[in-house]
Amino acid sequence: MLTGWQIKKGRELLDLSAKALGEATNVGMATVQRAEAAGHEIPNMKTHSMKALEDFLRARVIFIDADEHGGPGVRLKATERPA
Repeated sequence: MLTGWQIKKGRELLDLSAKALGEATNVGMATVQRAEAAGHEIPNMKTHSMKALEDFLRARVIFIDADEHGGPGVRLKATERPA
């Protein structure tokens, strides 16, 4: 499951507002904002909302876990390069 930080950084990487991500996933903008506010914790939210956000973001973004080489990160999948 994604943390609030990962949701926010994935959204920002895709250059989407919280409203646009909410519309793309059928999740309310306030729910997106509350999820992001969870920071480095997994947001406490309805399972279907989390699944919608996660499915959308994971289809477009690679989430990198923290390891001995550095902290967590995000990067675009090759097909999602901005113009």
